[in-house]
Amino acid sequence: MIPPPPLPNPVPPTPNDPRLDFPCPGAYKPLVGIDLTLTRGFDGAFAMSGISARHRHPWSDRFRAPTAEALVVDLPKSLIPAFEHARKSLAGQHSLAEAVHWQGVWQWCLTYSHTGDSSLPAAYLVPDPSRPRLCIPFPEASLQDLPMKRLAKSVRDVLVHAPAVNGVRWATWDLHSKAGVDEVLALLAHRVPSPNSLAGAT
Repeated sequence: MIPPPPLPNPVPPTPNDPRLDFPCPGAYKPLVGIDLTLTRGFDGAFAMSGISARHRHPWSDRFRAPTAEALVVDLPKSLIPAFEHARKSLAGQHSLAEAVHWQGVWQWCLTYSHTGDSSLPAAYLVPDPSRPRLCIPFPEASLQDLPMKRLAKSVRDVLVHAPAVNGVRWATWDLHSKAGVDEVLALLAHRVPSPNSLAGAT
C-alpha cells in the first residue's frame, strides 16, 4: 500500500492575513483556544480531527466583549486587591469614567477618561491574567513640569524610560500592592485636565 504524500508547507501570512491580531507587518498571532489536526487519506482528501476547545480567558477573546467584573475574576487572587484599588481610585477619587475597550496587543482593557475629554484616556488597566498592569500615557512636553523629586523612584524611573510614540510616554507599571498603585496614581494630578480647562476648550 502506497502511503499518502506529505502535507504541504504552510503558507506564510501576509499583512492582510485574518490571523493578524495586531498592527505588526509580517507577524501574526495563532488562533488560541482550538487544537486542530489535519490528516490526509489515501484518496488525497484532507480531514480535520482532534478538535478540542480549551478554556479561553475573557481578556483574550476578541469577539466577545466582557464586563469589567468578568475580567477581574480571571486575575490571580493575590493581585485582585491592588487591581480593584486602582479601579476604585480612578473612578472615584479621580472622577474618571470607566469603559471596556479592545486595545490590540493589550487585548481587553479598562480605560479611564475625564468626561468631555476626547483625547487619549488618562489611564488604562490591563487585566492580563499573568501580569496585570496600569498604564498612564503622559505627554512628553509636560515632563519638565513634573515634581520629579516628589515622585517615588519606581514611578520616576519607569516614566523617564518609557517608550515614546507621537510625543506621548507610554509608562506602564505592574500591579503588586495598593501602596504601589497610590504612588503611580499621584501622576494623575498632573495628567488629568480639570473640568474648568475642559469647559474653556468647548
